[in-house]
Amino acid sequence: MPASNDKNGEGIEPAPFCLTKQPIAGHEEKPLALCNTCRALNLTVEKFLVSLGDEGQVNNDQSRQLGSLFDIRRKTFCPFCRLVVKAAARSPLPIPPNSSIEKQGPMCYVRWLIDGQQQDRTKNHKELEYLARTRRIHLYSEPKAFGDAYLVLLADDAPSPLFFGRIMPRDATDFPLLRQWSSLCERCHGLVCNEPLTPKLAEINGSRGLRLVDVEQLCVVSAPPGCRYLALSYLWGPNARSHFRATTENIDILGVPYSLAKAELSRTISDAIVLVTKLGERYLWVDSLCLIINSKVENSFEAIHVDAIYANACLTIIAGTGTDHNAGLPGVQSDSRIVQQEIEECGFNLRLMLTYLAEDYLRSSEWNKRGWTFQERLLSKRCLLFVNGRIYFQCRQTTFSEDIVGESKEAGWSLDSTGMPSRIFRGPPSLQYISAVQLYTQRKLTLESDILRAFEGVANVLERHMETSFLYGLPESMLDYALLWESTQQLRRRPNFPSWSWAGWVGEVQWNVPPPRTWIAWYKQYANGSIISIPQEILVANGGLTPAPLPSSANLIPRLPFPPALPLLHFRANTAYFCIDTHDTSTDFEPSQLQRSLSFPSQVPTTQTSTSLQFNHRLGLKGANGTWCGTILLNSNLTEPVQKVHEFIVLSSSPSVTAEEQARCEQVEDGEMELAGKPGAVYNVLMVEWKNSIAIRVGLGRICRNALSRSFEPGVTRKDILLG
Repeated sequence: MPASNDKNGEGIEPAPFCLTKQPIAGHEEKPLALCNTCRALNLTVEKFLVSLGDEGQVNNDQSRQLGSLFDIRRKTFCPFCRLVVKAAARSPLPIPPNSSIEKQGPMCYVRWLIDGQQQDRTKNHKELEYLARTRRIHLYSEPKAFGDAYLVLLADDAPSPLFFGRIMPRDATDFPLLRQWSSLCERCHGLVCNEPLTPKLAEINGSRGLRLVDVEQLCVVSAPPGCRYLALSYLWGPNARSHFRATTENIDILGVPYSLAKAELSRTISDAIVLVTKLGERYLWVDSLCLIINSKVENSFEAIHVDAIYANACLTIIAGTGTDHNAGLPGVQSDSRIVQQEIEECGFNLRLMLTYLAEDYLRSSEWNKRGWTFQERLLSKRCLLFVNGRIYFQCRQTTFSEDIVGESKEAGWSLDSTGMPSRIFRGPPSLQYISAVQLYTQRKLTLESDILRAFEGVANVLERHMETSFLYGLPESMLDYALLWESTQQLRRRPNFPSWSWAGWVGEVQWNVPPPRTWIAWYKQYANGSIISIPQEILVANGGLTPAPLPSSANLIPRLPFPPALPLLHFRANTAYFCIDTHDTSTDFEPSQLQRSLSFPSQVPTTQTSTSLQFNHRLGLKGANGTWCGTILLNSNLTEPVQKVHEFIVLSSSPSVTAEEQARCEQVEDGEMELAGKPGAVYNVLMVEWKNSIAIRVGLGRICRNALSRSFEPGVTRKDILLG
């Protein structure tokens, strides 16, 4: 990458052109003078456009180095450098103290990325294609010291406004624009956005018992049959006791017209009522006003079908700002927010605006960290997000925002849709599942015992899509694959849940291996001691796979007795013994399937992973002769010495190998060569500890094909296993 042409920002000659132009309202008038480094970017309006026939070259531009942030800060005369400095100031990340990064600043880079893509049907009018139309500049740092930022051309300076920057009103929110977003989605996106993911309310007991807030009469009413309504997703916060709510004592009073005008409603709920009115709607569902909190809510309609309530709302309002019910919805009330846009003129009639992805804003919000809000967003048809002083609209097809022009039925995708979780239900059912679990396990719960309850609404949708039942969060029809979850962070054991399920651990999990081939017949045991098989034909039909041959086995061990109280998996499998090599680590992680799917159709993955990515390292495994046998990711710190020999259950075989596995196996002197493409080249193994004859999961590993022959004593052993 080319280095900066400037030396410490000193002695810089201004660019050959230097002019002064009428500034945008609220922006200080400055002469236009790019530094040498930024002038070398050759910024023109045409570079922000993708010409016909140029779609295949949209992301081939190399990254360009701008210099260190320390040097860039000194070039205050350069408008492009000022945008870089503002980007770093608005989204800082921790920098190690007394480091060279702290003294000199990180190196800053830019690259061109595809942005706006229009929808286009192929000749048979069945397959949907995306045609690239615009680019934007991606601004980032290495090492990462501030969040990714983007520079877009202002729509007023572009031949066509679609996908370019919009100057926002400084003193008022454009409510007709918000109504236009929802209307465009309802009219143009078809069943993708209009069909609820759950049964319709009319199909669920006729929606009897559903209460709504009537924003015209300012009271709580029974839902009229078939009425349109909005739903509110927000945080109660630590001061929940001060939150006004419906009770058995006041529910009749709340039904009196204008009774809510006298109630001490929280700011978020008051703003939501105003917003519903300004959007031209009448009804709003809010849990604190529509659920009777101090009664047995588990028997009420809303508590039983809260997933269907969000799924059938015409729009869900997401209060992503603040930490409690008084954070409000900035922009709804007059003078409730200060609109600030960073815009600089970087060429003749070429103004650039600094912007960030909606998901980057939302990812850092307290709302996005809570487990119960996950299904409220994921099941909604459409969401209006209030976060970081901006208002965004997201449906299952696109994203609209106040500062980017996107209102067109042909607007199919832009970088603002990157990471949008509602897209996961458009993929294959197996990908829907692993994506939903990875997103959900990044969140926190006040009550850890709610881990499956807060996921139940999403699980119900996945059960219908996958045509299977779930067992402690794992789909039975792909149990062999669902068991292969792992984590790149240290997990903490969650009590009263099985160790083989992700629900039994606190922390983010993901799937980084392809669907396996298994030889195991699975059984599940319930608390009453009954044993039920998971039909093998279901597992075989999943993906069209057939059982792989059994590995070589020793004498069978007699069947173990069944403890009565634990949720157990019972199966027969081979086990082997290996030792962990703490000096043999690998820290290279490929983007997960979730990252790749939520970045589509961008040619460059931009979805960020969890900030805990590097907390856990893949350790090496070695056999009895000291040779390398494979790798493992541990769930958490071992309770026993690492040097101890550990037992591994051989679960399945993998149809593919990583480059590291291929290279390491080629170093072993027993003929393990050319693994790639060979059936059963790598085995998926589960490291376990034993407690009262029950195997407890400790970590997930992968061993090379012939590693079983190098197992420690007693060698490969065939066992009946109870996995708890």
